[in-house]
Amino acid sequence: MLLSITLSPPCETSGSLLKLWYRELEEPLIPSVFYDMCVANFNDPEAAVAVVDQLPELNRLCLSYLIKFLQVRPQLVANVSLIFRFL
Repeated sequence: MLLSITLSPPCETSGSLLKLWYRELEEPLIPSVFYDMCVANFNDPEAAVAVVDQLPELNRLCLSYLIKFLQVRPQLVANVSLIFRFL
């Protein structure tokens, strides 16, 4: 009988590492000058995209990657929201 061993870390570990990486960024993913605009436009997709388009390129790319990652893996959204709730 062959044993199959999976070495993928638990979701909590991966989520914690992702959270730590975002927390340790020199500048927040959403710079403070854009924060109020993000909060004001969270219900308006077109306005939210317009705010994202104004972000510095690196911030926009990181945020876009995170969003695409979560769209491809919808089952992770609930887990990520639990991990990020105290960030």
